[in-house]
Amino acid sequence: VGVSGDAIVTWQRRTSGAPSTVWAAALVNGKWGKAGVLSGANGATPWAAMNGKGQGAVVWAAHDGAATGTTRLRRFTASTDAWGAEQSLSYTTTRDARAPFVALNDLATLLVGWSEWPSGAAMPGQGSTRIYWSNPTKVGMPTVGPAANVNQGFAMTLSEANAVIGAWGSPNPNTVSGVGFTLTDSDVWPSGLTISKTEDYVADALPRIDRNGRGLVAWWLSPDKSAPGIYAVRYDPRASAKWAAPVELAQGAYVEPIAAMDRSGRAVVLWIDAKSGALYGAFFD
Repeated sequence: VGVSGDAIVTWQRRTSGAPSTVWAAALVNGKWGKAGVLSGANGATPWAAMNGKGQGAVVWAAHDGAATGTTRLRRFTASTDAWGAEQSLSYTTTRDARAPFVALNDLATLLVGWSEWPSGAAMPGQGSTRIYWSNPTKVGMPTVGPAANVNQGFAMTLSEANAVIGAWGSPNPNTVSGVGFTLTDSDVWPSGLTISKTEDYVADALPRIDRNGRGLVAWWLSPDKSAPGIYAVRYDPRASAKWAAPVELAQGAYVEPIAAMDRSGRAVVLWIDAKSGALYGAFFD
């Protein structure tokens, strides 16, 4: 959802055993448009973004039905209620693009990232990261991201001033890694730093950011691990130690956290008690 109230909803659709496709619908000026298909066959795991200027984007992984896939993008313009042509952001035929994400700010900066795996790889820790970003004066090109190995996917969040916070689960040993960066003409990303203790396997981490580039990363360890619970770390690019120490928000069988942060840096993390189904939360100010 953009600050203007325009929004995009996207989903993966499969019917009667047919190959999956990616669909989307846009909310413009308070009215929903007709849902339509964005992808060809075998489109999966879509992600949408919308800024406050009526510009939107959807990305997804397009698989060939075997063991390779590429990251695809389609842009949306609210003023014309129209989708642009499909664009391929990755060009490999020997690796498998998975779990892409997209962020879009009011400067019209578009940031896309995904993990890329050797063809047929199934074990955690074999994925590497790729980044694509563009703005009105920069033509995007896929580049090497900040992580050489990830457990599953990784995610990044983009501020109004092109600051970025990213996070992912790292293998060998299992930890959570994070990166802070500001998009410039350089496409050389810094390596990630360990922001957690050495712990059990973490698949996904949730980065969030405010307008000043400050943020947090939240994640969970599943109930079958040695130290299950919900964790979070604060990030401040102006602090002498940019990454604070990790905080255990809840210990025990708590799962599936979600996180949100507003422009001023206030944030909330919510999670579920796996045993009772109760909802818990923590507020950061």
